[in-house]
Amino acid sequence: MSIVSSLAGTGRNYVAIQGRIDINGSLKIQGAGPSVNRDYGISIVVPIPSDLATWLKGRIAAQNSLAFSNACYFPMQAAELDYDDGTVRVQVAGDVKLNRSYGAVFSVRNEKLVAFVDQVISWAEEEGEIEEPVVELI
Repeated sequence: MSIVSSLAGTGRNYVAIQGRIDINGSLKIQGAGPSVNRDYGISIVVPIPSDLATWLKGRIAAQNSLAFSNACYFPMQAAELDYDDGTVRVQVAGDVKLNRSYGAVFSVRNEKLVAFVDQVISWAEEEGEIEEPVVELI
């Protein structure tokens, strides 16, 4: 389980996950942490727009599959949005920009991913790995 800071520089805490594009152009997401639907944490497949799939195919996939397959994944990070509708914001770094200066951001609506992100963030807060950001008004 790993907590990382927003690629946008907002100070928001994100959960490190990984992804790859499958043969159908869908995004396969894996995360290490509390078991949601796998012993190692979570594995889901979500449909994404073709332009996003094309951009994501250009990411360097150097992380090993958590399922011990030969598949390789690229790093991503996720945080639950404050909409209470099962939506998670996903950020991906890239030299070639898609829709953000750091690469790309997109939303995924998936209850299992929301549960996973919530559990990792809760664990990190309990363990003192993260604290709520302090906001100063200038």
